Amino acid sequence: MRVLYLEGDPNGARFVSGTLTRMGVAHELARPGGTLPRDLSRFQATILSDFPHHYLRELEALLVHAVGSAGMGLLMVGGWRSFGRGGYAETPLGELLPVFVLAGDDRMNVPSGMLVEPVGLHPICRGINWNRPVVVTGHNRVAARASTTTVLVGRTIERGHEGLRLGSHRAPLLVVKQAQGASGRTAALSTDLAPRWGGGLVDWGSKTLALGEDEEVGDSYATFVMNLVRWVAGEETIRSSLPSWDELAEMPALERPGVRAKPKLEGPRLCRLGPSLLRARLELARLAAPPPQDGVSTNSTT
Repeated sequence: MRVLYLEGDPNGARFVSGTLTRMGVAHELARPGGTLPRDLSRFQATILSDFPHHYLRELEALLVHAVGSAGMGLLMVGGWRSFGRGGYAETPLGELLPVFVLAGDDRMNVPSGMLVEPVGLHPICRGINWNRPVVVTGHNRVAARASTTTVLVGRTIERGHEGLRLGSHRAPLLVVKQAQGASGRTAALSTDLAPRWGGGLVDWGSKTLALGEDEEVGDSYATFVMNLVRWVAGEETIRSSLPSWDELAEMPALERPGVRAKPKLEGPRLCRLGPSLLRARLELARLAAPPPQDGVSTNSTT
């Protein structure tokens, strides 16, 4: 699996790219105003995060073709320069997303916090302890299209007469659409994967994974990012929590994006799986637990 990662937020690059790198996912990182690839055939998925639309230039037509006709997956991540505020309303790429993009400033800051809740048991939600909830502090306002699946919703934390409570409105935070014919899978995560909105998300979990000397993420965050990217790319998601985090932390770090590293893996089970740490983690997870029964909620109307 190889991923094209278009990121305009330095924090996003630190946490998302750091997680992908640490977990052995080959990806190429591109910034707004930088050099963009002209050949997308080597990518199974593209991540767009805080990447303003006008910086895509001719790449937009290539992405529309790759997603619409060549089976490449597409994930847009929320932020101050994503979705509507990023200029994607009424654009060819925006029309491919599983949500309606609102024109203009679609940011919704929620300083009191929004509790993230799963809707059913979608494969993206596997391996995460949802009894340990996570809170985000904002999102882009979107609306799910027909024939899509809402995977995660957010409920605002409010103060009532008897203390704190959850609001009744459920804002769509993650909406996905299965591949149809020659098209690829698409996903819209309307909150962020890094601070400013995703500070709690980055620390989500009971264990931590070091990305470098000064950065770390929670194990639930890493599992969620890996499941989301793997699902969009058309690959199998992890069926149980990532095992042996102490063992993983002792493995050598991979090279920076765009460079294929060859970490030295010890032990017969890991060596026979090749250089991909993620493939090793997935195989061990499959051996550890039987697959759960999935149940999802499908949006039949807009």
